[in-house]
Amino acid sequence: MSNPEHSPLLNLQPTSSGQKDIQDPSSEPIKPPVAPQLPLPSSAFHDSNNVSGASSITSSSLSSLEMSELEDSINPQRSFIYIVLLAIIVGGLQLSWCTEFSEGTPFLLSLGVSKRTLALIWIAGPLSGSLGQPIIGILSDNSENPSGRRKPFIIGGCVATCLSLLYLSYSVDLISLFFPTGTSMTTIKRATIPFASLGVYLLDFSISAIQAASRAYIVDNVATYQQQIANAMAAIMIGGFNIIGYFMGSINLVRFFWFLGNTQFKVLASIASIVLVLVTTVSLWYIDERNPQTDVVIRAERKRNVKRLKELGIDNPTTIGGLIVSLYKQTSHSVTRLSSQVWLVCMAEFFAWIGYFPMLFYTTTYVGDLYKYEFFQARLPSLPPLTQEELQSLQEAATRRGAMALLMHSITSFGLDLLLPLLVKPFIKESLATHEASVLTSSRVEQYISKFRDKYFPVKSRIHKQYNEDSTGHDGTLTVNPVVAERFQNYEHEAGIILGIHNFFVAAPQVISSLFSSFLFHLLSKDTQDGAVYDSSLGWVFRFGGVATFGALWFSLKLKTDRELVAEEEEVFTSSV
Repeated sequence: MSNPEHSPLLNLQPTSSGQKDIQDPSSEPIKPPVAPQLPLPSSAFHDSNNVSGASSITSSSLSSLEMSELEDSINPQRSFIYIVLLAIIVGGLQLSWCTEFSEGTPFLLSLGVSKRTLALIWIAGPLSGSLGQPIIGILSDNSENPSGRRKPFIIGGCVATCLSLLYLSYSVDLISLFFPTGTSMTTIKRATIPFASLGVYLLDFSISAIQAASRAYIVDNVATYQQQIANAMAAIMIGGFNIIGYFMGSINLVRFFWFLGNTQFKVLASIASIVLVLVTTVSLWYIDERNPQTDVVIRAERKRNVKRLKELGIDNPTTIGGLIVSLYKQTSHSVTRLSSQVWLVCMAEFFAWIGYFPMLFYTTTYVGDLYKYEFFQARLPSLPPLTQEELQSLQEAATRRGAMALLMHSITSFGLDLLLPLLVKPFIKESLATHEASVLTSSRVEQYISKFRDKYFPVKSRIHKQYNEDSTGHDGTLTVNPVVAERFQNYEHEAGIILGIHNFFVAAPQVISSLFSSFLFHLLSKDTQDGAVYDSSLGWVFRFGGVATFGALWFSLKLKTDRELVAEEEEVFTSSV
């Protein structure tokens, strides 16, 4: 589609006029930095048909620093609508997560899966994140599809996610086709367990595929100075669609959308699939990706990546097995190069996920079990046992109560996401204003910043740079010594490697949490299906997660404050004089 967002490169001008008065930093809000104005040969600006123009610039004719600036220049300043449509896929995908989180555990338990086995099934999540996302990131990095590197994987992930959702929600009906009429539902559900477990793995790996591609899709299509805005929009989309998804899970959808299925799970899966297809179609239709066959920046990045792999003693992988081995070696090498501050953040995230994982998958069941227990406590013993239809109705009502709890959680989280940045903004503004004044008054500030970043925040790629931006609250486009910047950008890491580092500190604690939860369920779970007897095992799983979060708190407290970092900057600068 042709639209103003896809216009050729223009030298972007600041959106505001005049210079900021550094004598009174608080007099006006801090404005985001503008795009770099880099004079480049006209051959650098090409479309998918300009093959000759693209070939006139190679990685040998442009330095790594110039490549970064060229990539920012190729992406013009994007409008609000463009960024919304760029990030909306991540939001639509969140409905699929909501469906799995709210309905997955109750559905598997209704089949007769024990809680001990259930905890092992949910290892599918961290496995898909630690293996699926980085592999998709690397495969899409190397894609030669003329329509764009990410679009084929987004489309494939979208189709696979929708099919997996429908397969899982209709798995009992599908398996019943292989049994004669009159077979008991208990027998059919027992036979469905292995196929439903397979469906969980298919769903998680499908979601990981589209999630990895859509995240890289956001990074690729906005310049560095707008990535913070784009990722903030993605976070808003996730929070907003979380609220929508859990709200739908908390009401009786079968009553309103009976034509989509006869259970809550089926209706939610159908709605999530329809929404995902719609938002993906609109986004891919509106956004034009760069052609990897002709784009000079993409080709130069790949050449540098091959060179870096050779320096690590790794051949450029061509098979899935080779990708896994390469990913492991590159991630191991990269983890050892993390700065102390980033390492502390990763460790805090590690322990936080040990505590967060049980809440995601067991909240619905925990609240639902309490609801069923109270129901049976209030029920007169003289009443006849509930029929299968009544038990099914009770189970769905309990699941909706659990979805309501997740809705409250999502609203609270979304509100805090909006509130907390406002609380810390005055401190960030003061720090940035002080830092800006020092930049304008020191003649050796370029060397100073370069050495400080060398020691504490080495920029390894646009994606890694984005990770640092999210932590510091600004995009770090201050002028630095070109020689030093060139040295850091030679350690270019592409999307798959950055995902590998991040996913290690997210996936590993989930595996630990799943295994320990399975152990607790083995010791404490009563595995009652009707809910008449209270099962305290989930409460102990939550207590275990709560204790683990103290580790996240401890590592968070070890992070240095802005004042401490500024003091270290001054120490580095003083020692270099």
